[in-house]
Amino acid sequence: MAYKDKNRKSFFNRFNGIQRRCSDKRRPAYKDYGARGIVCEWRGFQSFSKDMYDSFLEHIKTHGLEDTFIERIDNNGNYSKENCKWATRKEQNQNSRHNRVIDFNGQSKRITEWAKEMNCDYRRIAWRLDKLRWTIERALTLLTDGRAGRVIPSRKKSAKKLLGK
Repeated sequence: MAYKDKNRKSFFNRFNGIQRRCSDKRRPAYKDYGARGIVCEWRGFQSFSKDMYDSFLEHIKTHGLEDTFIERIDNNGNYSKENCKWATRKEQNQNSRHNRVIDFNGQSKRITEWAKEMNCDYRRIAWRLDKLRWTIERALTLLTDGRAGRVIPSRKKSAKKLLGK
């Protein structure tokens, strides 16, 4: 199928990628899509194009063709107009089923967001929770002095901010 412009061809390739992930058992990605019961609800390229092409063009105006990916809003849901949007690579990475969300002090954030707010590596928080079996409050409010990870009491602004004080 020949298209006159690269945007249309790229759009078509994205649709083909969806189809392969959901139905081709020989594809490595099938285990994460079709094998989990995720299907493409668009019955053909024309219906996909009708639902998604205009928003695709808008997204590439802002983010460029190379940073425009189809994303399912609910990672366990199907590919459909209601469950899909265009996203950047960064947005897609934040919507991964492998992300870990922590509820603390009335807020739900990914572990990487808590780490950024605390100005520490996310692996430190995960280590405290998983290996040391600390409570969420302790893992998020005890800071280190940076020397061999020695824990210091949380009297700094970032810890108080996390606690809402």
